[in-house]
Amino acid sequence: QSVCGTQPLNESVITMGPDFTTPPMRFGEDVNTSFEVEVFPNPASENATISFSLDEESQVRIALMDVNGKLIKEIANAKYSEGIYQLSFNSKDLSSGVYLIQLTTNEELVSKKLVIER
Repeated sequence: QSVCGTQPLNESVITMGPDFTTPPMRFGEDVNTSFEVEVFPNPASENATISFSLDEESQVRIALMDVNGKLIKEIANAKYSEGIYQLSFNSKDLSSGVYLIQLTTNEELVSKKLVIER
């Protein structure tokens, strides 16, 4: 909660309460997470594969974002059990450039860079 003045504190309908937290964001290659994520080939042209492993069951959302954070495509949004997974997606319709693969679990958020070359 934020206080921006001396008026009594007012909560909005979207206030999530004192226990509201968001997953910590991890970016880059040298981060410690409870799961592993790889994107290949990178750079990609027609198809890309996201490989990830989970130490425990979790809801997993995988999103393709542009560098400004705009959602381009939701690749997955489902519950996965502990294990190793590979998901491929068609990247033919993407313009050349840099994108982010954002993988969110119940506990963490990891972003990986994906380069598309034509």
